[in-house]
Amino acid sequence: MGRDGRPAAKSAAILGANPRSSCQVLQRGAARDSGGLDWRLPVALLLVGLLVAANVLGRLPLEVSLAYLCMGSVSLLLYRLDKGFAEAGTWRISEVTLLAIDLGLGIIGGLLGQALFRHKTRKPGYIGTTLLIAFVHVLWIGGIGFGLIHLGGLQDLVSALPGVFV
Repeated sequence: MGRDGRPAAKSAAILGANPRSSCQVLQRGAARDSGGLDWRLPVALLLVGLLVAANVLGRLPLEVSLAYLCMGSVSLLLYRLDKGFAEAGTWRISEVTLLAIDLGLGIIGGLLGQALFRHKTRKPGYIGTTLLIAFVHVLWIGGIGFGLIHLGGLQDLVSALPGVFV
């Protein structure tokens, strides 16, 4: 009850009229942060290390590493844009698009984007899919770097497929 004896609101906010201050935004992010090392950064560094090793050993063409660099940059940019769209409450980039770019050689940028912008880090399904994509890339690059996967054999397999990749 208010001072005049009528019902009164104690804590009310009109949507859009009471924007959060930058201090409140930073406090919310700090409360969510566990204080520990995010797993995404070490995995991204592992992938970069595997790419470098595979190139140094001469088992991976430089063009593949450049493709990882280009797609990683695209993925990082898309995560930054989507984070901005989410904060502004406007049109968003679909999760399928972000994950498809990550799968298509953009995983390093995707992991960096998630870690740097704290974006898409709370949805268990998205985290699981990102982990699966990262695991596939670790196996792929690691297999090539350690000589377990030979690109010549893959080229033979692709050329044997009827007109799909030719």
